[in-house]
Amino acid sequence: MSEVAVTAEAFRFPAQANEALEQGDRVLITRYGKPTRAVLSYEAYQLVAPLLELIEAGATVSPEVLMSVDDVALSQDLAADDEGSDVEAAFIDELIDRDTTDQ
Repeated sequence: MSEVAVTAEAFRFPAQANEALEQGDRVLITRYGKPTRAVLSYEAYQLVAPLLELIEAGATVSPEVLMSVDDVALSQDLAADDEGSDVEAAFIDELIDRDTTDQ
């Protein structure tokens, strides 16, 4: 992955964007209402740079690493939903008992 360093004097950045970055937010640069670039704080960039290098190198990356916060929440909800309740477990046990006593 290559990087291009640009001095702060050569790059004009709105105060609103600077404030957002200082607060840890990401900044999307839009053109005609559509995002064309994303800017991260240097601290956030340092966290994701190794992952970007792996992706650019074509390495296989675990899908869990690429999940968004919403994806993780949905995954947790689905996992919780997959676990039966005590009532369901008792009902299943009752059906199994019936089936084995009928034979």
